[in-house]
Amino acid sequence: MVLLQQNKFVFWYTRRTPGVRTQSSYEDNIKQIMDFSTVEGFWVCYCHLARPSSLPSPTDLHLFKQGIRPLWEVHMIFGL
Repeated sequence: MVLLQQNKFVFWYTRRTPGVRTQSSYEDNIKQIMDFSTVEGFWVCYCHLARPSSLPSPTDLHLFKQGIRPLWEVHMIFGL
């Protein structure tokens, strides 16, 4: 049985460069790595992610609804 979600979701990866804090460098480093639209798809993605403790610092993982990028400007538009 496949449990469909109403929306598609996306995992994003950001490897920030230490000492560099510009908006353009942040946007350039955001990478979409996986997406899913079912509960089963979430677990497939989640099980294949590297554990946060094994990632270089500073690194961020984000989970957002498809069509929304992990940017402050987008949060202001969508009211998140």
